[in-house]
Amino acid sequence: MFENIGIKVNGIISLTAEEAFRISENSIFVDIREEYISSYKTFNVPFLLNLPLSKIEEWKNNLPHDKQIIICDTCGIYCREVAQKLISMGYENIAVLGGGIVEWEKNNFPIIKDISRQLDGGCPCQLRYRHKGTS
Repeated sequence: MFENIGIKVNGIISLTAEEAFRISENSIFVDIREEYISSYKTFNVPFLLNLPLSKIEEWKNNLPHDKQIIICDTCGIYCREVAQKLISMGYENIAVLGGGIVEWEKNNFPIIKDISRQLDGGCPCQLRYRHKGTS
């Protein structure tokens, strides 16, 4: 289904933010970031599933086989791993978003922000919500 778009590297189609945006009306975005990260800033696209990488064993068999699926994360690091797993399970319409939400936002494509969920901290072990009253 991903015809004439993206670049295929080691059997996986990689899309730029611009390419993903152009086909966003006909694609399912699967955001594999953990909830505490994706709750602050997420893709504003018609079809978005927030399915954390840490729970892949729970959701990997529940994606549609007849739709274009774009795997995305913060900057594209973990997308290829997930795409490879899904392809090995028989999924054919899989692509990854190169650069993740970082490139998406850099290109001024639509996002949704919940400022109350913004994190702050010097390292992952110190992360906390920036705004008081958020749990």
